[in-house]
Amino acid sequence: MLKRSLLLFLVMTAALLTACGGGRDIASVETAIFGHWVSESDDPEFEDTHYYISKEKVITVAGGTKSISDYKISSTNEKEKWIEIIVDGQEDSGGIMRRLEFTNDDMTELENPFKMSDVIVSSDRADSEERQELFDFAENLLGDTEFKSTWKYVDDLTEPK
Repeated sequence: MLKRSLLLFLVMTAALLTACGGGRDIASVETAIFGHWVSESDDPEFEDTHYYISKEKVITVAGGTKSISDYKISSTNEKEKWIEIIVDGQEDSGGIMRRLEFTNDDMTELENPFKMSDVIVSSDRADSEERQELFDFAENLLGDTEFKSTWKYVDDLTEPK
């Protein structure tokens, strides 16, 4: 009887530890961004945008198009719960600075403010001067207008199924 009770206790303890051991790592903003996020569109004509973030890549799925980009962390603030990453553009075109600001304590929602000045044009491209002029024009036209999107955590997937 004692053996059976001890065995039952060990099985229950193992099951409990396994159940408690899973989940997201939100100990830092660097790991809290990992997973599948969605930015829901307010316009029914546009689909939601999905983001899949791993340690090295951001996969964006929008309007049926999938794009994969590398990123690097440029700065973080654990106290204020934000992280800035630079997402590489396609074909070495530069990148985009993204500031991801967590808006709740369980880090399941974040805001991503965006301004034209967040676009980084690569100087390595032959057309970068023309591209930079285009972005400068857009920045002058829009001024410091900031667009915000809200991202909601979906699950721990780091790439679409």
